[in-house]
Amino acid sequence: THCISSAASDVYKRQIKYMLMALDIYKIQNKQAPARQYQNLGGLYFYLAQWEKSIEYSEIAIELKKEPSKSKANLYSNIGASYINLEQFDKAEINLLESIRISEIVASDTGSSRINLGTLYRNLEQYEKALIQLELSELEYQKAEKFTYVANAITEQGKVYSLLKKYEVAAQKYQQAYDMYKEFDLKPKRVELYPHMIENLEKLGNNLQALKLMHEFKDMSDEINSTESIKVCLLYTSPSPRDGLLS
Repeated sequence: THCISSAASDVYKRQIKYMLMALDIYKIQNKQAPARQYQNLGGLYFYLAQWEKSIEYSEIAIELKKEPSKSKANLYSNIGASYINLEQFDKAEINLLESIRISEIVASDTGSSRINLGTLYRNLEQYEKALIQLELSELEYQKAEKFTYVANAITEQGKVYSLLKKYEVAAQKYQQAYDMYKEFDLKPKRVELYPHMIENLEKLGNNLQALKLMHEFKDMSDEINSTESIKVCLLYTSPSPRDGLLS
């Protein structure tokens, strides 16, 4: 899951309200609103898990962006991620591949689009194709030294290996991601990871380590909930929105 606080959710809703009012003003003046207005709306609706609205406004922004650009690639990636959440996998693949194509033209990163594509192929049980995309994402983030994103790609690889019943490999991947999240003090990401680690350890028959992680999971979940750092959780399935908002 991708989680946002209830306070952030309220802020996003207010921003959407004002942006829609601005669009009305453009219409009254018989003017075309800039693409960034629609892209921002698409990004905000994504964070609120309103997938259809996110797609609607992102597609308008794409129509207004005639030339290949990083922001256009980001829009396709977010649309693809939204379609994954809607379980419309054919449309998701088309948009994610287009995002990667444009990113390569403009020499922009493809990491998050590849994670999304890996998630898509995992959902379709095309595990080898999923691993190819996730490993390419990991490599790209390693080169860019974006280690928290490296951990995300490795986590998704662990999920695929677990589905392939390669539980030892999955355990290694999960531990690698766990260590990275711990190093960078990313507690919400560790909370997301624990259930996958625990289930995999149980399949390996390592019940003692699974029990230890269960206690860690409970303690950290209680800590996070007590600070209200997580209240609203969006279906992640890996979809991580790419630079959804423009300044």
